[in-house]
Amino acid sequence: MTGVPAPDAPGAPGKQEAVTASADLTAHPVVGASPRRTLGVLLVMCGSVMCVQSLVAAINLAMPKLSASCLHPSPTQLLWIVDSYVMMTITSTDWSVFIRHVRSP
Repeated sequence: MTGVPAPDAPGAPGKQEAVTASADLTAHPVVGASPRRTLGVLLVMCGSVMCVQSLVAAINLAMPKLSASCLHPSPTQLLWIVDSYVMMTITSTDWSVFIRHVRSP
C-alpha cells in the first residue's frame, strides 16, 4: 500500500473539496485594489525589470574591459563583481519603485 486513501474513504480529496478550495481563492477580493492601480503597479514593475535587464546587459558588455583593467581580476572575482552589481541594481531599482508606488495614495 502506498498510504494514499481511496477516493471514497473519509478525508480523501474529492470534487467537492476542490471546488470549495477554488471558491475560497475568489471569495475574498483585495480590498481597495482598483484595476487602474493594479495596472499601474504592473507597468511600473515591468519598467523596472526592463531597466535592470539593460543594466545587466551593460555590465556583461563591460566584462572584457574589466578583465583587462589594471586590477586583473580572476574569473571568480569577475563573477562576484557582476553578481554584486546585478543584486544591487535589482534591489535599488525594484525596491525603491515598489515602496514609492505603494506609499502613494
